[in-house]
Amino acid sequence: MSDSPVLHADLGDGKQRRFFLGGDELAIIKREAGRGFYSLFINFGKDAEPDEVRAVLRLALIGGGADPSEAAELVAYYATPPRPLKTAYLIAYDCLCAAWNGAEQKTGGKPLTAEEMDRYFTDLEAEFVKAGADVSILRGKSFAEIQALLAALREDKNAASAPDADTFNAIKASTRKGRKR
Repeated sequence: MSDSPVLHADLGDGKQRRFFLGGDELAIIKREAGRGFYSLFINFGKDAEPDEVRAVLRLALIGGGADPSEAAELVAYYATPPRPLKTAYLIAYDCLCAAWNGAEQKTGGKPLTAEEMDRYFTDLEAEFVKAGADVSILRGKSFAEIQALLAALREDKNAASAPDADTFNAIKASTRKGRKR
């Protein structure tokens, strides 16, 4: 578990979006769902109505920084039949759980080690360098934003594949040695 109540999920359009239920959104849930946050949370698995699912998703998108009209449009499209409601329901439930418990980090059941995270980011930097992108654009970005940049980079058909981590580390080490002289 993470202490963060923010989660990132794909509502159905292939884009990772930020979902967050803050104090303002939690206060609005009672008005829109007809019951308070805790009542909705503990009973969600037994009797969540589609309108409640849509309200939670819309408010969580707004809390995550989405424009209210965009959030309403996304939810109206992706959380309404004829589309299956299961994905919308699961994300809404995850939003409620994140507000109560913090967002669960999905890493196959075990936390990533520092070495695994370092290897991931080394590989990520390598892919950006190989494609000619400025690695500094990664600074200050959330993981979801970095993933979106990576997806955009990979859509470029002319981008070369990244070197493996060992090759990249050798290149990186040689550039450090050149700076010391």
